[in-house]
Amino acid sequence: GRALFLGSGNRRVRGAPGKVNDRQRSGAGPVTTVGETLPGRLSLRDLLKSVGRNSGALTLTGAASKLATFVVLILANRALPREEFGGYALVLATAEIIRVVAAFGVDQVSLRAFAREPALQAHTLSNTLILKAMSSATAAILFAGAAWYLRFTPEMWVGFALLAADFFLGSVTLSLVTFHQANVRADRAVPGMLAGAVASVAFGAGAFALHAPMPAFLASVPVGNGIAVAGLWLLTRRWVSPSTRLASRVSLRRLARSAWPLAVAGVMILLYFRISTLMLAKLSGLSAVASYTPAYKLSEAFLLVPAALTGTTLPLLASTLRNGPSRAGTAAYRSAMSIAVAISVPFGIGCSVLGQFVLVHVFGPSYAGSAFALGVLGWATVLMALNQQSGNALLALDRGT
Repeated sequence: GRALFLGSGNRRVRGAPGKVNDRQRSGAGPVTTVGETLPGRLSLRDLLKSVGRNSGALTLTGAASKLATFVVLILANRALPREEFGGYALVLATAEIIRVVAAFGVDQVSLRAFAREPALQAHTLSNTLILKAMSSATAAILFAGAAWYLRFTPEMWVGFALLAADFFLGSVTLSLVTFHQANVRADRAVPGMLAGAVASVAFGAGAFALHAPMPAFLASVPVGNGIAVAGLWLLTRRWVSPSTRLASRVSLRRLARSAWPLAVAGVMILLYFRISTLMLAKLSGLSAVASYTPAYKLSEAFLLVPAALTGTTLPLLASTLRNGPSRAGTAAYRSAMSIAVAISVPFGIGCSVLGQFVLVHVFGPSYAGSAFALGVLGWATVLMALNQQSGNALLALDRGT
C-alpha cells in the first residue's frame, strides 16, 4: 500500500490511509457498509425507504435537540427582563455563527469518507476529532473578538465562556452521530442524543425555577452536549476506537483542504439568519434582538427535516457518483429534490399564513410584529432545503469547492 509519513524520516504512521492490516481492521470493529444497507435500485420508492429508516432517527435526534433549545429559549423569555433576554439571544446567535468554524465543514467530508472507505472509519474519525479540536480553539478566539466588537456586558461574557467551551463538545457530538449516520444506523445515536436533550431542558427548568441570571440558561447548552458526548462515546467504541495514534499530518491536511469550502458555505448559510441579529444589536439595541429572535428560531427549527434528508442522501450519492455522473446517481438526485420540495414548500406557506398566530400564542401579543420576518425567513428556509441537495450532489462528485 501507499506509505504516508508524519514529518521527516521514514516511520510509517499507524492509521494512515495506506495498507490496512488485520490488527488495524479489528480495531474498527464490525462495520456495515453503505452498499449493504442502502437498496441497490435507486427508485423513488427505494429512496423513500432509506430516508424513512435513517432520516427518521436523524429527525428524532435533531428534533429533540432543537426542541430542548427552544424550550429553554421560552423559559428564558419568561424569566428574564426584555433587555436581558436580548443579551441572551445575542450571545446565542453570535455563538451559532462562530460554531460553524468549530465544525469546519468536516462532518460532510467525513460522512463521504465513512461511506466510501468503511475499513478506515476509525482513522477517519480520529482525524476528524483532532481537526475539530484545533478548529474549536480557533472558533473560541473568533468568538472573543466578536464579543468585544459587540460590547458584551459582564453577564454576556460569562455566557461567552460557557458557549466557547461547548464548541468542542457540540462538534464531537456531531462527529459521533455522523459515524452512525454514514452506516445508515443513525438509530444507534438516539438514546444518547435524547439524554442530552432531557438534561438541557432539566437544567433550563432549574434555572427558571430558581430565578437564575441569564448565564444559567446558556449553561444548559454545554450541559446537554456533555451528557450526549458521554453516551455516544461509550456507544461508538463498540464499533471503532478513535485514537491520536490513528491520525497523521497528511490526512489532517487533506481533510482540512476538503472541508474549508464547506465551512465557508456553512457560515454564509447561517448568515441568512444571524447577520440580521448582529445588525439589529448594533443599530437598534437588545430590545430589537429580543423581538426578532422568536421568528428566526421558529424558521430555523424546521431545517432539521431537510438536514435529516441530506444526511441520508449524501452517503447514497457518494456511493453512486464516486466514478462520476451516472443514471442511478441522477435518479437519486431528482428523487431527493422532489422530496425536498414536498416537505419544505408547505412550511413556507404555513409561515406566511399562520406566523402571527403562532408567535402570539407562544411568545405573547408583543411579538405579533415579528410575523412578517417569520414569513420571509420561512421561504428562505425552502430555498435552503433545495440548496442542500444540490450541495450534496456536488460534494459526492468531489466538486464541493
